[in-house]
Amino acid sequence: MAETKESTGTLDTKVVKDQEHIMRIPHDEGFLQSTLPRIAGVIPFAAWFIVVNEFCERFAFYGGSLTFQNYIENPEQTALQRATLERQPGALDKGQSTATALSNYFMFWAYFTPLIGATVADQYWGKYKTILTFSIIYMVGWIILCTSSIPNGYMEDGTPTWGGFAFPGYVISITIIGLGTGGIKSVVSPMCADQIPKESYMIEKNGKQYIVDPDLTVQHLYNWFYWAINIGSLIGQTVCTTLERSAFWKAYLLPSCMFLLSICIFYSGRKRYVHVPPEGSVILKAYQCIRYSLVRKRKYKATVQPNSKNFAFLDYADSIPGETQEEVAQRKWTDAFPSELRQTLKACSIYPLLTIYWVCYSQMTNNLISQASQMQRPSWMSNDLINIMDPLILVLIIPIFDYGIYPYLSRKNIHFGYMKRISIGFFLGGASMAVAAIVQKKIYEAPPGFDHPGDVANEISVWWQIPSYVLIATSEVFASIGSLEYSYTHAPTSMKCLISALSLLPNAGAALIGIFLSPAAKDPNMHWMYAGTAIAAGISTVIFYLLFRKFDVEDKEMLDAARALGVPNQKTAAEKAEAEERL
Repeated sequence: MAETKESTGTLDTKVVKDQEHIMRIPHDEGFLQSTLPRIAGVIPFAAWFIVVNEFCERFAFYGGSLTFQNYIENPEQTALQRATLERQPGALDKGQSTATALSNYFMFWAYFTPLIGATVADQYWGKYKTILTFSIIYMVGWIILCTSSIPNGYMEDGTPTWGGFAFPGYVISITIIGLGTGGIKSVVSPMCADQIPKESYMIEKNGKQYIVDPDLTVQHLYNWFYWAINIGSLIGQTVCTTLERSAFWKAYLLPSCMFLLSICIFYSGRKRYVHVPPEGSVILKAYQCIRYSLVRKRKYKATVQPNSKNFAFLDYADSIPGETQEEVAQRKWTDAFPSELRQTLKACSIYPLLTIYWVCYSQMTNNLISQASQMQRPSWMSNDLINIMDPLILVLIIPIFDYGIYPYLSRKNIHFGYMKRISIGFFLGGASMAVAAIVQKKIYEAPPGFDHPGDVANEISVWWQIPSYVLIATSEVFASIGSLEYSYTHAPTSMKCLISALSLLPNAGAALIGIFLSPAAKDPNMHWMYAGTAIAAGISTVIFYLLFRKFDVEDKEMLDAARALGVPNQKTAAEKAEAEERL
């Protein structure tokens, strides 16, 4: 089943298939020349509509959801307590375990439902209509949450009271919000990257020639996409945690308004977008192809040996000498589909272990907020406000990587592979939890509450949490952004939404683990929870790198092979201008 490779100056589809990588190289021109440096191109204007839309959506999501832990865990405050911040903001008084379990349920649902959005986008509606429809569903959830969190009365001392619908209204609203955000989450980042021209081309800057590489442009775009997410998160969390001091409904009304603005911005760019039409049921087709391959493997494995390095059984979905006409008729996919599916499965193989990384990350949305409530803070700071350290750090360091570190590595022709980046992120995430365990131990050693902290904070400063947030934020640059880029650049066009959805399943898995661990999320054992998470992350880091470092080697070999196949390209001034105009 081996294909003959010929160096013809182009990279034909057979070479692409054997090399198991989707290379964006025009067939009539060779742009990836080893003698020319590769740079990122200009981000198209249409992509900025989606980036700004995501800024507003993440403002709403992170700003509103950050207050969930206090809303569920703590009792309501009197007017005096609200004014002096004597006690944490609260409403429903369900305790830390219940609040953590519901927080993890929300995250699980929000990261599981992207499979629904991806299926709808790929099979029926396309990305634009899917995002718009699920945004409306999303908006309904915010309206329910906002209205159900309004107190139905006040006691004589100013303590608000809530009716019987407050708690079920919260559960219903986060279920709808989770469906809405999940429905758009797997679609919005691929649609944003769809606006990038898919072919490499040559430009001149200051008398020097460069290759504009689509993969580097996508990396550049995703860095700014992630930067916008964290700017939105930073502002949303700061404002909403301030509003919750006076009333939770105010902390949910603002996200509702911001999300309405998000819908308007996204809709206003509709005539500028590159619209990639749906290509049918990828999931069903993938299932049929895998089943067909496994059946044929049992039949032909004695006479035909596969050549592929990864998921080689899919080679049996190709044409095989001596196959019957019935077998040919059963193939309902294109010749390229098994190779595309192999590439998708290869990309997805990294996701199960990433679940442990996201267990570390998810502690920020629940247990680290509760930890901050046990520590001494300035009078202006609520326990959940410290959480803004994560987006703040990201806003500061992402431009450093985008404009400094990554361009330097590219100029020096240093291949900083995705697996290496994700492994570094894995390690930093585990280190963050190790620091959290040390801080929790110090809390238990401090008066007045020691290992059973009460309403009065123990004598240890909340600033001890900063190292945990610095480590987890830095880890996101490597693990989160790295896996996002890997998902898009290694996904065939027909499967970009699907693989984007699958890349979010580790977050769902982490939340599911959190649900099972939530009964243990209480004093005096929290330091053991953090320590156990750190140990699991450390072990997983080593296993991850040993298992997947070969993917970086394969990517490097493929890039070198593509460069070797490049031929000199002489573009006219008009052709260069036309290429730049496309951006």
